[in-house]
Amino acid sequence: MLELSPAHAECEYRMSFAGDTFNTAVYLSRLGNSVKYATRLGDDPYSSKIIQTMEMEGIQTDLVQIQSGSTPGLYVIENDSVGERRFNYWRSESPVRSMFSDPLNLNSVSVLYLSGVTLAITKEQQSGLKETLNQTGRTSRIVLDINYRASLWESRDIARQVYEAVLPYCHTVFSSEADDLELWAINRPRAAADFYRGFGIDEVVLKRGDHLAMVFSGASEVELAADPIVATDTTGAGDAFSAAYLSRRLSGAGFAAALAAAHQLAGRVVKQRGAIIPINCEQPGT
Repeated sequence: MLELSPAHAECEYRMSFAGDTFNTAVYLSRLGNSVKYATRLGDDPYSSKIIQTMEMEGIQTDLVQIQSGSTPGLYVIENDSVGERRFNYWRSESPVRSMFSDPLNLNSVSVLYLSGVTLAITKEQQSGLKETLNQTGRTSRIVLDINYRASLWESRDIARQVYEAVLPYCHTVFSSEADDLELWAINRPRAAADFYRGFGIDEVVLKRGDHLAMVFSGASEVELAADPIVATDTTGAGDAFSAAYLSRRLSGAGFAAALAAAHQLAGRVVKQRGAIIPINCEQPGT
């Protein structure tokens, strides 16, 4: 999507490209992983610039579909005094909404990462999504970031039905205290972990409101607190957290090391505006 984030002066905005799974893809690529991004864009100049951005970030674009006559969505970030973000969306005609009109062939990937936003904006193509997950899950690890956005759903009951249909395909889940409370009315981390593991998920990563992150996997329970940080903009912090955690886990690191890397990258992201750290501000190895 097009992202407008507040600049230094009031009523001035900086434009870039972002979106929850896209943010994770960018950070995964910057961390040295081979990444493809599946989406559907238009044939307008901004869609072309999004593809150029992917290529600049080292993201393979062979899974990008082009829909003639369409344009990508847009969102604007607002921040409160402590950096918490609120989004205003213009995405009702975004071509990605029909991405799963037919199942995608993702047999070439070892890990498939999707989010609750993916589920919300493609909810009219549930059969195509489920068939994609069914085929991909035979050879790949499926990772879901719950990332529940109530404004994207007609009701919580409908959202629950879609999530409950998708969760059995998943191997790893990222969630947060806010997601678990708002979507499932669960307010205790161990209860949330047990809920997700009831779908057969073997690695549950939970982010709590007190800067604490926890992993539940088999008999293992690992938790690690982040250092308190004064945030400028929390947009993209959870997406960066997922990217750093997955990157370390894919390289063979344990849960604690993965959580430490996730906290570190998320901590850098909240210090600047917008979801993705501008590439000229990046440092090697981050």
